[in-house]
Amino acid sequence: EGGHFYLPGARSGLFNETYLKTEKPAELVITESIIDALSFMERGILNVLPIYGINGFTKAHETLLIELKPCRLIIALDGDEQGKQAAEKLKEKLNLLFNGSSIVAGNNCHTVIFPHDQDANEYFIKNSAKDFWYLTKEAGQVKQTPLHQSSFSIAHSLFKIKWAEVKGTKLNVTLKAE
Repeated sequence: EGGHFYLPGARSGLFNETYLKTEKPAELVITESIIDALSFMERGILNVLPIYGINGFTKAHETLLIELKPCRLIIALDGDEQGKQAAEKLKEKLNLLFNGSSIVAGNNCHTVIFPHDQDANEYFIKNSAKDFWYLTKEAGQVKQTPLHQSSFSIAHSLFKIKWAEVKGTKLNVTLKAE
């Protein structure tokens, strides 16, 4: 009948950990399974971390998030009722976990609900990364879509734009100097 299937025993290891530790993205998408994460990645959204099903957020996930210190988390679990409930529960847990810290504080942990009870894989069969970012904006979760990485130079220094966002009358930009 479908669903997520895992080997018996404790869950260990993190998919996409090496990439996330190397890139240290300012924004991170948490999704329900490795297949869902691969669907994001196939659409060019590489800053994704899968959990082990709706109750599969582990101490290893927590430790990685503390190490990465993302500025924003987007929880994109399945759009069915179980996924919606699990996303809200995970959001509450993450807000409690990071409350008062410099990472993911306040309203920077958001949930995105896929339409028609879809999971990420079903959604991305017919939709693009741009559609996903529009979905986050439509839900009032993200104010600005991330910019694709672009670069420019000033006085022989090369800068890459990693993220840009409008907050009220301010523009927040994350640059990487090379």
